[in-house]
Amino acid sequence: MVDYKKRWDKVINHLVEKEMDAFIISSEAGVRYLCCSHVPLFPIVTSVVVTKGGTVVGTAPTLEEFRAEKEAAVQELRIYAPYKDIPTAGENNTEALQKLLEELKVKNILTDTDLELKDIEMEKSELVADLRTVKDPGEIKAIREAIKITRIGEDALPDIILPGKKEVEAAAELDLLLRRNGAQCNAFPTIVASGEHASYSHHDPSQRKIGRNETVIVDFGVYFDGYCSDMTRTLITGPNKEMEEIYNIVAEAHNASIRMVRPGVVLRDIDERARAIFREHGNARYFVHSIGHGMGLKVHENVTGNPPSVNLLSDNKAVVGNVFTIEPGLYFPGKGGVRIEDDILVTEDGHEVLSR
Repeated sequence: MVDYKKRWDKVINHLVEKEMDAFIISSEAGVRYLCCSHVPLFPIVTSVVVTKGGTVVGTAPTLEEFRAEKEAAVQELRIYAPYKDIPTAGENNTEALQKLLEELKVKNILTDTDLELKDIEMEKSELVADLRTVKDPGEIKAIREAIKITRIGEDALPDIILPGKKEVEAAAELDLLLRRNGAQCNAFPTIVASGEHASYSHHDPSQRKIGRNETVIVDFGVYFDGYCSDMTRTLITGPNKEMEEIYNIVAEAHNASIRMVRPGVVLRDIDERARAIFREHGNARYFVHSIGHGMGLKVHENVTGNPPSVNLLSDNKAVVGNVFTIEPGLYFPGKGGVRIEDDILVTEDGHEVLSR
């Protein structure tokens, strides 16, 4: 069970330190973190207001009213909507927040999103996003369960990815298996990319039939109790010496990058390790994305340089409790490609590959 009070207390302590009256969290993942972590994709609350004095109030549209009243971990809920037949705190979220802050006599706030509030001093803050980068035991447990479901899908791939089957059929078969084994929903649309489609880092499954002797990239993940998994496996549907050699190069970069993961390692150095290996083999041109990204309440967390994104822009260091992917890939237009992705937990003595 999530200890939301512990999370609120961290926000309150920060408010005291910054001498600010309240924190308004409106980013979807931030709201989920503070009151409804179990809800995948779209939170049932629009904003959470945490005051320096310990008051925690959520705002929600009438669309989510009844579920939010039952499931959202807030002390009070303010409902908004333009419907005249329903008593509300305002016609929209901004109006509901404005009235609430006036009642609470709040003069200055920290916020993680852009808000249009009158007579309120505002300062942007990434505190809640930063808190989310270090997973607590409950979060790690949920991620493990999501990965456990994903591995059931992984085990079934040799029976699903078969020559003659359409990409869309294979994706649907995999998705159904994941649902039947406990997935709340997909963490993102499943990718089945065969043949020349495997030369795209992203691909929407199509009516193309999987061929023989070609690579098929399968990228998939699920939500369990509001937390994600993310895995990519590449299959080869028959002898293909060229792509088998590429697979081995990607596997070399994948394994070497994972071996680097430990507390204190600079995250961009993990990315550079993979690129160096590809450079040695003359293939660095075809590694077209970063080595990994943070993962948790969202399948892509902090991907622009903030921790724990793992790319050449990141000066941050890995810390215990970070969860991120390692996913090197090589993509050759017209031929195909290979990507191998695993989910990594940074531990006190190094790392754990959660998805292997």
